[in-house]
Amino acid sequence: FKNYATIKGRATIGESLWMFLLSFVSSFIPVLGQIVGIVCMIPSLATGIRRMHDSGHSGWWVLVPFYSIYLLFFKSGDPMPNKYGPVPEV
Repeated sequence: FKNYATIKGRATIGESLWMFLLSFVSSFIPVLGQIVGIVCMIPSLATGIRRMHDSGHSGWWVLVPFYSIYLLFFKSGDPMPNKYGPVPEV
């Protein structure tokens, strides 16, 4: 939640996986899952957009379901600075 609604810059795979894991685990507890889902909606979207930037793509790709899953979890980021910013610190 360090960059709660920041969509500029880049995010590592680890950052996006933590957001996914939080949402996934909390979804098994009915009321808590709904609360966490609402609270994490904006941070999850912002993290997804920054992850797209890390792999060198526009943030709009987060709207394409299967392609965004591939980029979010399986493709490593650019090892060099790109047009979206410097390499994120781990």
